[in-house]
Amino acid sequence: MLKKTAAIFLSIVILFSLGAPAFAASNGLDEELARVTEKVKKTLGVDNSYTKFTGDVNDRGTYRNWSLNWQGDNGTLNVMADSTGKILYFYRYKNENYTRGSDYSPAFPKASREDALPVAKAFVEKLLSNGETALFDENNNMVYGARNVSAFNFSGTILLNGLKSPIAFSVRVMADGMEVNSFSRSDAHMRVATSIPSSQPAFSSEKADVLLQGTVSMKLQYVFSDDGKTAVLQYLPIRKGNYVVKADTGELVDITPTYDFGYAKGMGGGSDRAQAVAVSAPSLSEVELSAVSSLEGVYSKEKIDSNLRSVSGLGLDSGFTLKSARYSTDSENGKIYCQLNYMKKISDEALIKEQYPDYYGYAGKSPESSPLSIYKYITVDAKTLELKYVETSTSAGDNEKSVLSEEALEKKASAFLESNLGDKYKKSALNKEDSDSATARFVYSEMVNGIPFPQNSLNISVSKYDGTVKSLYTSWKDGVEFASSEGIVGADAAKTEYLSSFKPVLQYIQVPTDKDGEGYSLILAYRHESDENVSGVDAKTGKAIIVPEGVNNPALAYDDIEGCYGKAQIEALAKYGIGFTGTSFKPEAALTQKDALILLLSATGYSSDGKDEASLYEVAYKYRLLTRSEKNPDSVLTRAALIKMLIGATEYAPSAKLKGVFVCGFSDDADISEEHYGYVAIAKALGVVKGDSENRFNPYLQVARQDAAIILYNFMAR
Repeated sequence: MLKKTAAIFLSIVILFSLGAPAFAASNGLDEELARVTEKVKKTLGVDNSYTKFTGDVNDRGTYRNWSLNWQGDNGTLNVMADSTGKILYFYRYKNENYTRGSDYSPAFPKASREDALPVAKAFVEKLLSNGETALFDENNNMVYGARNVSAFNFSGTILLNGLKSPIAFSVRVMADGMEVNSFSRSDAHMRVATSIPSSQPAFSSEKADVLLQGTVSMKLQYVFSDDGKTAVLQYLPIRKGNYVVKADTGELVDITPTYDFGYAKGMGGGSDRAQAVAVSAPSLSEVELSAVSSLEGVYSKEKIDSNLRSVSGLGLDSGFTLKSARYSTDSENGKIYCQLNYMKKISDEALIKEQYPDYYGYAGKSPESSPLSIYKYITVDAKTLELKYVETSTSAGDNEKSVLSEEALEKKASAFLESNLGDKYKKSALNKEDSDSATARFVYSEMVNGIPFPQNSLNISVSKYDGTVKSLYTSWKDGVEFASSEGIVGADAAKTEYLSSFKPVLQYIQVPTDKDGEGYSLILAYRHESDENVSGVDAKTGKAIIVPEGVNNPALAYDDIEGCYGKAQIEALAKYGIGFTGTSFKPEAALTQKDALILLLSATGYSSDGKDEASLYEVAYKYRLLTRSEKNPDSVLTRAALIKMLIGATEYAPSAKLKGVFVCGFSDDADISEEHYGYVAIAKALGVVKGDSENRFNPYLQVARQDAAIILYNFMAR
């Protein structure tokens, strides 16, 4: 009876849930909703147990999507489908789904990714239209760890007529029950062309390859080596656009949208240091005194402000008010910086109309009540007054009138750098590839042996109206050792080597059809792609530089566990990236407190070699593995102490503190102190520990590292 009532209710809601009966009737939306809902239910196998339903339409003229929402006692179901009933988004929530809080609770997955993958594939397959197939990403098989794995996420690309397309998908399979609870497509909110072009090209891949190769050139430059102290020579590719070759006409097309990127930017000067503040310090610690002494000799905000206002070209006229100043210490280099924040309001209607005509047209005609605001944020070295950063923003956005020519703008930028950053500017030259004169953004890179070193650069942008500095940023490191430029390969050879890794791939390319970016059409085209991540060419060897792909939680491997009794458990943990860094496990070594934290926290995804002890312990405090007063990194743990650390961080900790309610059942129960008894009892009940051949727990024997691995393995397998 309940199911019948629910079905009748569902039918009524389907017909009248749009909230606009007249509109629905005149456009047949009620019939479309019924048809879409019926198809979605059939595709997903939705039963009639849900007691509430709504169907909302999102009509955008050329296309419309339906948002279908079911509710019931057991949870909710949300689906987005197009007008044909094709499912674009799916999410199911069940009330029994439960996520643990912040307790320490790593556990091995209830199922494997290998179990979940066919479930994901079968689900995606039934949602695809004719001509669509799903290609799952290879990294779906990567190891992602074993921390509270409640679901497996997969992603991939939807192929059209067997060819790659811009449409991506994602799907999630719950570990408990092996059910899909979410799915989405990247084209869910976009207007899609009604037809897909033929997959048969009229233009050959060989001819496309020649055209695409012509869009690439190579630039020789210095780059930092892995040590961050020396610079080596590499040829790097210059691609001015994102080019494809249309497969029907052979036309070379740049499909890159044009954006105006803003850049942050930096300078110097000064004298007369501020007097250090006298501090009576008997109550201050050495650390606090050190922080106080570091402020000795910094300039006052008044002196910094005065110096900045005197800098020609910075644009800090009398109209700007200093709103705030903040001193801070850079933890990496110990330098003291001062950030000054300025604001200026313009209420002169004639000036707004002249300098910001677009803004004036829609917002600037009543400046007295709503003046135009200009903000400048400037950071300087508080002891040397070297300018580190400048950024300017206005309530008018970037709608400033363009008056100066590109040549004049470059001269303004160059003159400012020469005047205020002369030492660095003299070593630099304009880097045309990284600059954009059309937007008045210029990059000057250090030149060594006539070759640019872009890691050392001065980045500046200036106002198109009057040439004052809008932004400035200095990226510069002194003392770099540069490799010789003798004996390097030529640019043509480097280009040939680089392009040997690429081939033209026939695929469907997304092209926008309207300004709002929501609609697009598909074209059949060739794009240059490589199976490897090629960053450039080594100028000395002439070989392509392949950047290895990152791996999430790579499995660990040890060379010293053969024959140890904990080998199986150590390897099982290592499969999920759980254990100690390096190639040595040291299975028989005594377990220190620091060792225990490294091992236990690795099961949460936190990897540490123990060198950053402060960070290691902060994470341990977060998981309640110990308190701050218990910190003793080199102390060797006993079996009872390790169990208390482990169980004390879990949801069972409050129960472990109860007295007189537990019985461990070991033959040496009497040897277990009251402090540890409840934790040991719970560990035994969970199967984390067991007695030896004589049923002894041996609570105060020192723990070997392999014993700790066995205990953690048992805990995660509970």
